[in-house]
Amino acid sequence: PAYVGIYRAALFQGLTCYAMADIETHRRRKWIKRGTAFMSQIQKWVKAGNVNTLHMLHLLRAEQARLQGKAAVAEKEYGEAIATSSRNGFIHDRALAHERFMQYHLKKSDDTYWARHHYDKAMQALTDWGATALADRLKIA
Repeated sequence: PAYVGIYRAALFQGLTCYAMADIETHRRRKWIKRGTAFMSQIQKWVKAGNVNTLHMLHLLRAEQARLQGKAAVAEKEYGEAIATSSRNGFIHDRALAHERFMQYHLKKSDDTYWARHHYDKAMQALTDWGATALADRLKIA
């Protein structure tokens, strides 16, 4: 697509659908299906050679795997989302991937070590990106 915003819209629509699957459990399948449709669109762009959307695909795969209870896949995909966003210079998306990975760890167990690790990494990425006001707002005790 000629309009770059379409990629970001697909990412955030997919993330929103997967978040809704957590909230509206009675419509969980519907939301997962919608999220997967956005993920499939991003996958087409990746297959067409758009490397700038690869980290988005990994993040949506991680969220889908999380919802399906596939912990090993989710953890691998979160890691890939972080690595590819970092490698390709998407600092803001690296922060987002760390934030989502933090939430994953907080929901998964009472062990806060890895959650804190990803929180710190998200905060650092936001600071590196220059989003200090956002980083200040997200600070936790």
